[in-house]
Amino acid sequence: MTDYTTLEDLEAAIARELAYMDFPPKDWMLDHQHPSGDPVYDVVIEGAGMQGLAIAHALIRQRVRNVMLLDENAVGREGPWITYARMQSLRTPKIFVGPDLGQLNLAVRTWYDIKHGTGEWDKLVKVPKDEWMDYLNWFREVLQLPVENEVTLKLVEAEGDFLRLTIEQGGATRTIYARKLVRTAGIAGCGGKHIPAIVSDGLPSDRYAHSADMIDFAALKGQDVGVIGCGASGFDNAATALEQGAKSVHILMRRKRLQTVVISRAMHSVGYLQHFGDLEDAQRWEIMNHFSGFTPPPPEETLARTTRHDNFHLRADSSLNAIGMAGDKVHVETPSGPIDLDFLICATGFTIDVTKVPELTPLSEDIMVWHDRYDPPAGQENPDLGLHPYLGRNFEFIAKNPEQSPRIADIHEYGIASISSLGPICTGLHGMAFGVERLVRGITRDLFVADGDAHVAQILNVNEPPISPDSEEDWTI
Repeated sequence: MTDYTTLEDLEAAIARELAYMDFPPKDWMLDHQHPSGDPVYDVVIEGAGMQGLAIAHALIRQRVRNVMLLDENAVGREGPWITYARMQSLRTPKIFVGPDLGQLNLAVRTWYDIKHGTGEWDKLVKVPKDEWMDYLNWFREVLQLPVENEVTLKLVEAEGDFLRLTIEQGGATRTIYARKLVRTAGIAGCGGKHIPAIVSDGLPSDRYAHSADMIDFAALKGQDVGVIGCGASGFDNAATALEQGAKSVHILMRRKRLQTVVISRAMHSVGYLQHFGDLEDAQRWEIMNHFSGFTPPPPEETLARTTRHDNFHLRADSSLNAIGMAGDKVHVETPSGPIDLDFLICATGFTIDVTKVPELTPLSEDIMVWHDRYDPPAGQENPDLGLHPYLGRNFEFIAKNPEQSPRIADIHEYGIASISSLGPICTGLHGMAFGVERLVRGITRDLFVADGDAHVAQILNVNEPPISPDSEEDWTI
């Protein structure tokens, strides 16, 4: 693929490539200052996982350099990959375009072949998740992206022409200002983990966990473990418990049989990824309402990883009728019969509800959601879908009353909560090239138009001496 033999050679080539791509070379962003005298960031990105890094890279390529990324995790632990992601490899086929955004020398396949030897990429079916985390760390470092770690965004407020962001770091809080905020807060970032009330009301907190929690699987050795949910995450957690020596693992699913239809694959085309957000409201609602009736099955390798264990049990028709403690056991009543367990893992997904995002509390009641905008026909009612934020073309929140809350449109929701408005372009890697381009183009447009008067004045006040024919500035449009 390349003639480079070391990562140092590759990094030098990337530096040259970025210099070649720096066109036009003229900076165009204007400096802004808060009335207090504090500086103002053009864009603050909440989350420095793969999406946040890709967005920062794209913005800087567009010469929007006054950017900050905030991440609540320590360096190298951003995103789920070495925390609660319990798969062995990415779920996405390796043909994706990732945060490199089409820049070959920055691509994971180039990095992987140099790290492991030419041709090793071709032997992979999917990228191992630990390798993916190593790649993201390298990507961040080689591009020198401006990330502040162990920082939590506590509050987002509107203040004049800017967003006032209260952040916490090392136990101390401080305020920063931004013109734009991009939320890439992960799969749990727009409402939190969903734990069925029947579980939280019926069990002590030390007898259950969500699949996205930090679970001590070693402590489950020799125990009977139940998993609620038959999606990929449920099987990942079941496999991890089995590999750590659980006595038995039981997946409890409501369905009569495991679903095999991967409906999302029908949306993995340029048409859907590029233009789902351009469909009429009724069309988007109908698709997403249908989509919500499916539980994506686990990938074949995940299913095989689990079912190879003799002490694994898939219990169909096992919705939760009742749950509570019976002595020292978790007792579960299901239509297929009772079962006693030691511990329960809820692979039950995530809530999407902007009113449950703590940092958005001052603004959330003014953020438009789908049930504010669209009244579905009989037979398509879906209260959960109605709580999804109704986003604009570039992932921006829309205010119920824009005149009263103009800054709401300066917050862009780039995560799972955007799927109903813009399709599956930021819920994984398959849509990254489409989603990041749409987002960044919208942000640069907004920033340019907001400073329109100043840009006009710059042009009207041009009074420069003639440029020498051999100058790098001697080009015309």
